[in-house]
Amino acid sequence: MKVKKNSSSGFTLIELLVVLVLLGLLSSLVFLSVTGGILGSEEKRFCQDFRYTLLRARAASLLRGEAVTFQINRGKRAYSMDGRKWLEIPETVQVEGNEITEMGNGLFGITFYPDGSSSGARLDLRWSDGNVDRIFVGRLFGQVKMIHAAS
Repeated sequence: MKVKKNSSSGFTLIELLVVLVLLGLLSSLVFLSVTGGILGSEEKRFCQDFRYTLLRARAASLLRGEAVTFQINRGKRAYSMDGRKWLEIPETVQVEGNEITEMGNGLFGITFYPDGSSSGARLDLRWSDGNVDRIFVGRLFGQVKMIHAAS
């Protein structure tokens, strides 16, 4: 005597809905992770460009044998080396400075001298998410140091 098995191959509607919900949750997590990484990389890129421009100003003063000034224009929300190509400061960051030279008309500057020294300054890059990147420019040797301070 043969017994018939009543087996159905396939998935129930509930199983399919559970899988779709899980896929939706996973894809939203991936999306949030990727966009957070992109925003973080923009922040990192700005910090690197800002610091690199300071280092270029220091190197240029040593090579040219003349004073070179790193400038911040508060009104334009931009920074530059000797007023050449102005680079934008993102809206998500507030630049605050201590011991930085006020040059007038919303311009602030850090001057690097050919002997390796500088006018010195401490700059805080305060991000809208509460993070702070601090840049120190030494007076005696003009060294540029950046640290990420906890929020």
